[in-house]
Amino acid sequence: KDLRTGRIKRVSLDSRGRQSNGTTTEVAIDGACERVAFVSDATNLALRRSRNAAWESAETSQAPRNTRQVYVHVLNGAGHDAAFRGLTFLASASSTGRAGNGDSFGVSFARAGKSIAFASEATNLHRGDRSSSADVYRRTFTRKFRHLGHGRGVQTFVFQTNLVSATRAGRAGNGPSTHPSITDDGRYVAYETTATNLLAGDT
Repeated sequence: KDLRTGRIKRVSLDSRGRQSNGTTTEVAIDGACERVAFVSDATNLALRRSRNAAWESAETSQAPRNTRQVYVHVLNGAGHDAAFRGLTFLASASSTGRAGNGDSFGVSFARAGKSIAFASEATNLHRGDRSSSADVYRRTFTRKFRHLGHGRGVQTFVFQTNLVSATRAGRAGNGPSTHPSITDDGRYVAYETTATNLLAGDT
């Protein structure tokens, strides 16, 4: 709801504006009120294929049934960000676009609107995590100009998924990690954990 105008928009939509086929919870919004993250068990929200060159980088595999996933819907955008208006993409995915094979939840949106943090029980989001125990991830989506040739080009997203609750060797902690909170610029993530191998001296 826009408190200035009173206008209400539905955000749990796919990139074609169609209603989700599941339940939506845990809503978080960026500082400019242009991008909204939410958790849903829907199976029809992930962008599988697109004819929009600006959206192609946001394509992922379909979310497995009976899993909660994190999505981001772009409500608005001006200038270079205008190309992403209306886009809904699966955020709980690996850097190569594979949907998480377990529940993802506890989303925290950086005010800058370029990254989110979330917890996930998936085992395929990062090579350092093969345990179904919850771990904390950060998903960044930065804008980059893509040349199409013949003097043409479009703005696209570059996605990166990082395992946050990891040891110095890049392996997931030996206990669940949850409740992430990300800073405004997305550089730092705080979280809770029962792991005992993330920091020397914590036994």
